[in-house]
Amino acid sequence: MVSHRQLRRSKSIQQRTGKTFHLATRFLPKRVRHPTYVLYAFFRLADEVVDDPDGDLTPAQQRARLRAFRERALGRTERRTG
Repeated sequence: MVSHRQLRRSKSIQQRTGKTFHLATRFLPKRVRHPTYVLYAFFRLADEVVDDPDGDLTPAQQRARLRAFRERALGRTERRTG
């Protein structure tokens, strides 16, 4: 289950990074719209790890970040701050 805070964050990611997609998503029924926000945010953030605009990550580091991201998304680990 996705918390209200997670849904808000996912929606925010979609609004910021996929304006047209976000607009189209608003026409979906609520039962579909909310999961769409979450899925979009998940894949968008994963895509940013793989794209690595600064080129600082090795493929092994990218895989490790994606694994950690997946584990957090599945609720298996706590997100570290700092």
